Amino acid sequence: MSRLDSINQLLLENPNSVDLFLERAELFMHMDSLDIAVKDINRALRIDSTSAQAHHDRGEIHYFKKDIDLALKEFDVCIEYDPDHCPCLLKKAEIQMLLRQYEEALSLINSALRVDEFQPEAYYMKGLLYKEAGDTNLAVSSYITATELDPMFYDAYIQVGLLYAIAHNDLALEYYSSALDIAPNSVEAMYAKGVYLQDNAQGRADRLREALEVYDDIQMVDTAFAAAPYNQGYIYLEYLADYDSAATKFGIAIEKYPMYFQAFYNRGLCFESSDQLQRALNDYNKSLHMKPDYTPAAIAKSRVLESMGK
Repeated sequence: MSRLDSINQLLLENPNSVDLFLERAELFMHMDSLDIAVKDINRALRIDSTSAQAHHDRGEIHYFKKDIDLALKEFDVCIEYDPDHCPCLLKKAEIQMLLRQYEEALSLINSALRVDEFQPEAYYMKGLLYKEAGDTNLAVSSYITATELDPMFYDAYIQVGLLYAIAHNDLALEYYSSALDIAPNSVEAMYAKGVYLQDNAQGRADRLREALEVYDDIQMVDTAFAAAPYNQGYIYLEYLADYDSAATKFGIAIEKYPMYFQAFYNRGLCFESSDQLQRALNDYNKSLHMKPDYTPAAIAKSRVLESMGK
């Protein structure tokens, strides 16, 4: 017997059980049957209109449907009936962050932490607030606390990695690797790692090779991700002066995203660097056709026309 069948049977025996209606609603929410879930939540509220959990669950559905005003009202009612309801406090804080009411959001997060200081989501949210305020040290500290409380907190590892990457700190690679341990096929984590290796190679051929390999891995996971071959082309062009390989990679990026005007421009640079001036001119023209105000392509076009005596 499935859990849904079991709850249905229990409700026949206990038709006024708020907990059973809410448990069944949660199952329907996981099945993306939100309208049916709301009916069960409403039944629970008819039995007990003061159920904080029921108001929380109805707020979650409104929030998922992007009805922020209704969601906020439900979370307010939830907190009114249960001031220590941490999920409602944090969800309301999330909404306040969206509304850029940062002081109110921080106050709500701290209220939740006073109830339970071991909430990884609360520290993650504090990290987002500190990052928004420009306090990198406190942001990193909050994200790390979140990972200590929940070693599987993927988003927190990514955020720490991004902040360390801004500082050109190799610890970024460790946090990206931790994120990939949790989600091995995460294009987001792989791409962040590849970009860090590329931007912080400092002449190290091993890092450039590793970046190229990471971009290969991305294309195995997401064949439509045009930025991976584009970055490979950039490495071959700017760091390795391998113009043929670079042109090939930029061509692959263009196949994946035909409006990639930067790829046309950079492939034009490859052709220009190998004295294929007409092909370079063609690509510069295509880049400018897509983005007429793209200054690098306009300058390059003028340079090639002058070289061609036109």
